[in-house]
Amino acid sequence: MLTGTIGEGLIGSGELFDKGALCLIEAESDSETSAFAHTFLSTGKAHLEVSVTEMGEFIELFLKHPEPVKTFFNPRNQIVWSALSKQFEGRGLDIKTFKHSFIFEGVLRRVHSRTTGRVENIAQEFKKYVANLEEGPVELSRLYDSLEIHTSKFFGNPKIYEDLANTILPKVFEDNKERIQVWIPACGTGEEAMSFALVLHDFMKENNIDRDFVINVQDAHRELIKSITSHKGHYPLESLEKIPVHYRQYLDVKADGFAIKPEVTSKIIFSTGNLITGGTFFGMDLVLCQNVLPALKRSFQIEVYQKMTVALRTKGVLITEGETV
Repeated sequence: MLTGTIGEGLIGSGELFDKGALCLIEAESDSETSAFAHTFLSTGKAHLEVSVTEMGEFIELFLKHPEPVKTFFNPRNQIVWSALSKQFEGRGLDIKTFKHSFIFEGVLRRVHSRTTGRVENIAQEFKKYVANLEEGPVELSRLYDSLEIHTSKFFGNPKIYEDLANTILPKVFEDNKERIQVWIPACGTGEEAMSFALVLHDFMKENNIDRDFVINVQDAHRELIKSITSHKGHYPLESLEKIPVHYRQYLDVKADGFAIKPEVTSKIIFSTGNLITGGTFFGMDLVLCQNVLPALKRSFQIEVYQKMTVALRTKGVLITEGETV
């Protein structure tokens, strides 16, 4: 619904809603519900307020999964959305900054992962799952974890790390003859930051570079940051295969896992920080952020890009999902 008076809209949308239509309202803001949308949504005859930039993607999702979409975003089903929102808050995040399609697709994956064998009616299974979420706080936490917002992997994009070693780091060290500063926001479980530290340490060692540097690593999830700092670079053995053989010389490998040597991790500083609402660094030579951006609404993506760009010094380098600026 884009135009028209409230009275006309209420009557028309109500009739369409009752006949099974998906009723969307154009959002004026990605973060605040407009008075116009609040009026419609309070009647229980509209599903969602969504921005134009997200609307096309959301409608495409609806055409693939019409009944599950209407089930999850049914205005009478706000208990689940509110409870899931609290899961985000508990990790220092705001669910409003994330795309509705990202949340929904995560729930759909979770339903598929819990079903065994062939499912004749996924829409029915989805409806049962959402209904059970109202009384299942444990499953709500597991659902949040399955969204993998804080997931990080060792050398998840091998080409990025090849470019770092062969192209980006040589340029950074050439341009800056003093202290090298790096910012890695939204670090998740920390493997991305550790991968970068391995590449940086190896590059400096191979090129006989003796230069001061610091790697500032942040995530909004306070307890996650505490966990990363407490295990001090220790990881399960199954993660070893993701690390290129060349970099394993900087690991202490044992039967039950491996640890990254202190000579690699000593200049990493972990801290709590929300990429959207928190502060920023300045004078960074390199900013690396590869995990969270695709899940954010467009306006917040722009906000994050601006913040990371401001953090860079004149010849600094920004690396996001497959992009180097």
